[in-house]
Amino acid sequence: MKRIIILVLVIFLLFGNVAFCKDLEDGLKGVLLKDFETEEILYSSNINTEMSIASITKLMTYLIIMDSIMEGKIKIDDIVTISKNAASEWGSSFNLKPLEKIKLNTLIKSIMIVSANDSCVAVAEHISGSEEKFVSLMNEKAKKIGLNNTKYINSNGLPEKNGQNTMTINDVFKLTKHVIKKYPSTLNITKIKKLKVENRNFSKENTNPLLKEIKDVDGLKTGYTDDAGYCLVSTINKKESNLNGKPFRLIGIVMGAKSKEIRKNKSIELLNYGMKNFEMKKIVEKKDIIKTVEVFNSADKHVDIYPRDDLCLLVKKGTEIKKEIFIKNDIKAPLKKGDKVGRLTIFYNNKAKVVELIVNKDIEKANFLIRFIRYIQNK
Repeated sequence: MKRIIILVLVIFLLFGNVAFCKDLEDGLKGVLLKDFETEEILYSSNINTEMSIASITKLMTYLIIMDSIMEGKIKIDDIVTISKNAASEWGSSFNLKPLEKIKLNTLIKSIMIVSANDSCVAVAEHISGSEEKFVSLMNEKAKKIGLNNTKYINSNGLPEKNGQNTMTINDVFKLTKHVIKKYPSTLNITKIKKLKVENRNFSKENTNPLLKEIKDVDGLKTGYTDDAGYCLVSTINKKESNLNGKPFRLIGIVMGAKSKEIRKNKSIELLNYGMKNFEMKKIVEKKDIIKTVEVFNSADKHVDIYPRDDLCLLVKKGTEIKKEIFIKNDIKAPLKKGDKVGRLTIFYNNKAKVVELIVNKDIEKANFLIRFIRYIQNK
C-alpha cells in the first residue's frame, strides 16, 4: 500500500501540470499564453478562429489615439467637447454629459482603466469628425500592422445590428505586443487600480480583476458582450530571482468565459502556469568567448570568437539544452570586425536556434617575416 501511495505521488508530481493544461481551455472559446519578446507559445487553444472581442477593441482605439498624438494631429492636453451622440452610449461609461468639456488625457485613462464606451466615441469624433471615419482608421491600421483576421465596426466593441468587432486570438496578441512595444507607458495607465476624477465626482475600480490577485500584473484589457462572453488580455512582468535567469513578460489571453469569476480564475491559472513552469535562461551573451582559434597568417595568431547577438530562451524548467559549435576551417586574415566565421546551434525541446559567430575586432594579417618564422617553426 505504501508503495502505491508513493507511486501515485510521483505520477502527480511528474504529470500534474499536464492534467492542469488539459483543463485550462474548458468552458472558454479560446486561450493563449505567450512570451512577449520571443513569442514562444506556452499554451494555446483555438487561436486562429475569428470571434467577437467586445471591449478588447479598445486596444486598437487607444493605438489610434496615441498615433494621432505622435503624428501631431491632436495633443494630449486637448479639451474635448462631448457630443449628444457620445454621451448616449450605453454599457461601461465615464458618465459623460452633452457639451461637457473633458481633457483628452482623462478620457484616455477612462478608456483603459474603466472601459468607458462613451469616451471612445467622444475621442473618435474629436480625431476624425465621426465614429464611422475613425473606424476606417482602425481597419486601415489593422491591415498595416498585419492583423489579417480582424474587423471593426465601432470604436468600443458594443454589439451593433450588423454584428460585432471580431479578431482571432493570434491577432489580439499581435495588437497587444504592438501597443506595449510602441507605447510602453501604456502600462503606467493600465496598472492603476482605481480611476478617481474629483472634479467630476467620479470613482471606479479598474475592470481588470488580476491587479488585486497577482503581484506584477500591470495590464491590460477586459471585455464583455453576450456573444463574446467574458474576455481578458492580461500581462505580467516576471522578475527572475536566480542568477542565470532574466525577467520576462507574459501575455495571457482568455476569451469567451461564461462569468466574471471563471474569467478571473482561468486567467490566474494561465499566468501561474507560465510563471511556475517556465524560466528565461541566458544561453549566450555577445561578450562571451565561444572559442579561441589559431589563424596562422594573423598578427596575433590566436583569435577569439564571439556570438553576434545575445540569446535568451524561455524554456520549461529542467529542459536540457545542448550547444554545437561550428568554426570554418579556412579562416584567414585580414578580417573585419563583425565578419562571420562560424555558428553556434542551440538545441532544446526538439527545436534549434542558430547564433552567428564572429570576430569582434579587426584582425590584421601578419607581416611576411612573422609568417616565415611560423612556417619554419611548424616544419
